[in-house]
Amino acid sequence: LDKEDFAQLCDRILTLTKEMKAGQHVDSSAQLLREIMGLMDVKDLKESKYLFKLARCALALLSVDAATAGVPISGVQAAYQNIAQVLFKYSQKEGNDAEFLSAKLIEPLIEVLESTSDSCSSTDLRVYIVGILKNVSNDSANQKLLAQRGAVTALFKLMDGKILTGTPKEVPLLIQVTASLRNLASNQYKQFLTEDHLNALTNVMATYAGHVELLTNVARILAKLTLHDKAAEALARSDVHLRQIVQTVRSNMDSLALCLRLLFVLGNLTERSD
Repeated sequence: LDKEDFAQLCDRILTLTKEMKAGQHVDSSAQLLREIMGLMDVKDLKESKYLFKLARCALALLSVDAATAGVPISGVQAAYQNIAQVLFKYSQKEGNDAEFLSAKLIEPLIEVLESTSDSCSSTDLRVYIVGILKNVSNDSANQKLLAQRGAVTALFKLMDGKILTGTPKEVPLLIQVTASLRNLASNQYKQFLTEDHLNALTNVMATYAGHVELLTNVARILAKLTLHDKAAEALARSDVHLRQIVQTVRSNMDSLALCLRLLFVLGNLTERSD
């Protein structure tokens, strides 16, 4: 297929996918999903706009029951994982940020993150999905959509103290989550100021006291938040936050970058709150 033919094929696949999501031609959805996954593996598929369109279609079909009927959960998980790994690779190129938005890929990625399905619950998958969101959230237009679509809440749910056990295997996902939140903390700071969200940040500092990279991400979030009076006031409502920041500084005196950021946070708090 030449470029023009392939473009037309991708457009036709998108049209069929939309119809199947609406309940039409669902008997053919499993076959179409297999074809899409095969096309995404084509080595000559260099243009991201085609791959992004195919990925969007695959993610949509994976949520259609008829498309995955008879496929074991492990097979569906593998499909999600393959898509996420490919998109993560493309998200590492800064020039693709705008294409993630124009291809309408950000919303389905958040939907995967929000899903309670067993097919979407693996930690490895979530690391890739959150990694993609982190990479594309450097773009201001993407930040706006992520905030509107509830990404801040979805990310904080992955930091829920009720599900965290403090084991090292949880750290890679939390590093990606906190790095994503760091990118959203400046312009969307008001979404961070609920008691649950502030408690989650403090709990991560307490639970993973030896993970400097993770602690530094949290410190960078707090540094951005405390530039705003409302954030400083919210943190000052409970001395738990202040005490944990001080404890983290005391426990990590050998990490200059972390301590400087936390001292900056303490400076902001003392300047903005009595």
